[in-house]
Amino acid sequence: MKHKFFSAISYVLCGLFFAFNFILPQNTGAFLPDRIYVDVGKQAQVEFTLPIWASLSTSDGTELSVNGSPVSQGKTISLNQGLTIASDKAVDTELVIKLGNLFTLKRIQVTASDDIMLYPGGQSIGVAMYTKGALVVATGEFTNQNGEVVSPGKEAGLLPGDIVLMADGKEVKGADMLSSIISNRKEALSLRIIRQGEEQEISILPQMDASDNRYKMGLWVRDSTAGIGTMTFIDPKTMGFGSLGHAITDVDLREVLLLRTGEIIPATVFDVIPGQVGKPGELCGTFMEDEKSAGTISKNTDFGIFGTANRILGNDAYDQPLPIAFQSEIRTGPCTILSTIDDGGVKEYDCEIVRINRQKNKSTKGLVIKVTDPRLLETTGGIVQGMSGSPILQNGKIVGAVTHVFINDPQRGYGVFIEWMLEELQNP
Repeated sequence: MKHKFFSAISYVLCGLFFAFNFILPQNTGAFLPDRIYVDVGKQAQVEFTLPIWASLSTSDGTELSVNGSPVSQGKTISLNQGLTIASDKAVDTELVIKLGNLFTLKRIQVTASDDIMLYPGGQSIGVAMYTKGALVVATGEFTNQNGEVVSPGKEAGLLPGDIVLMADGKEVKGADMLSSIISNRKEALSLRIIRQGEEQEISILPQMDASDNRYKMGLWVRDSTAGIGTMTFIDPKTMGFGSLGHAITDVDLREVLLLRTGEIIPATVFDVIPGQVGKPGELCGTFMEDEKSAGTISKNTDFGIFGTANRILGNDAYDQPLPIAFQSEIRTGPCTILSTIDDGGVKEYDCEIVRINRQKNKSTKGLVIKVTDPRLLETTGGIVQGMSGSPILQNGKIVGAVTHVFINDPQRGYGVFIEWMLEELQNP
């Protein structure tokens, strides 16, 4: 009988150990972020309900205020009302949350710093970009001197999306240079290409085109692109800028273009094609001929284009820097966006944040916004191409940037958190 009793107790204890050590920590992790940013002297709130008491401490003894109480070592608090974290000085520490001072539920990196101030954008900008190497758009055929229809590029295994970096040991700086290297080449040569992020060598034998007696590979290649977008922000301390909120891709292949050089130029919007269900609209613009380059592009990433501005661009809506908001500060509800949709400059339009996808890992789809401003709806139908990069503001702070429109609902679109764009700018 005693044996059965102790066996039952053992099963119960094992079950409790499993629940506390595995189930509860994993479920708690769904509520709690990996990192929290807070402005010095202000509060950051993490909203959740967990009906337990937990022991809180910081890994290095740094003092934080959590739910109104100072926490450094072993402070027990209720998690039933979530967490409110504050610090009166700049800190970078790890908040350790334990159950019963035994099981670690979560480790959260907490950074308290002074407000990060950025000039909000909204200006229409032209983007001129030259790719690294030559991008293969397609393979083609031609007739050689023997009357044969050939495609040397296809036969060598080249594919659309490949980027030719070097040919015959020479760095390829554009489509014209690649053509020049090939045009008089009778023998096979080596190409160094990038395919899906990996470099490899390919051997190709050019053949003479009977129509013009020039050696060719049978490739359609491209080395530049241009378009219109919207400035998101400029950092007044470094003059670093972020724009678009998404990568510049090839118009045919949708491949992210590998940047060699690029610049931004002030642009003007002269027409709008309103968005419709199933058919995205578009801002029609052109580079301002009398304007010089406004900056150089140094990065083209999934989170936008980044570089160094030559000057602060004019903004009639906001001519002073604004603080940024991190994820923990953003709430569903009213917000605004800054955009240029005509020749009248930057204007502020009412919108609503309808969903927040709080993220541990970077993604361009952190926010879902809905346009509510009658002026914008009447002119554009909602979000249109060319508005990508429009800063999203809430409670006097920059929270993100518009990235994509919903194809079947032009009033709605995605936004990226401003913290991800700023991190992308600062990363080497």
